[in-house]
Amino acid sequence: MASGAGPPSRQPIDARDPSPGSAAPVPFSVGGLPPGTRFRLVLWNGAGAGTNVEIGYLDSGATGVVEFSVPQDAVFALTTTSLGSMLQ
Repeated sequence: MASGAGPPSRQPIDARDPSPGSAAPVPFSVGGLPPGTRFRLVLWNGAGAGTNVEIGYLDSGATGVVEFSVPQDAVFALTTTSLGSMLQ
């Protein structure tokens, strides 16, 4: 997992599960986030087509934690930044 440093309004996080051979979704729990912040969840290859797919928003709640699952062959980005033309 990698996390970009920057001001609170721009904190991208992206990761990939390195375990090959599993078709099961991979659960993630990301903590240490600013509480009460909405993060956009975007997947690359989320549908297996090698394209970007926006999943929607997740809120870090009072604990600063978001939990979600992604397909094993996908890469995710969890960000507060607008992605504009990346999703087209």
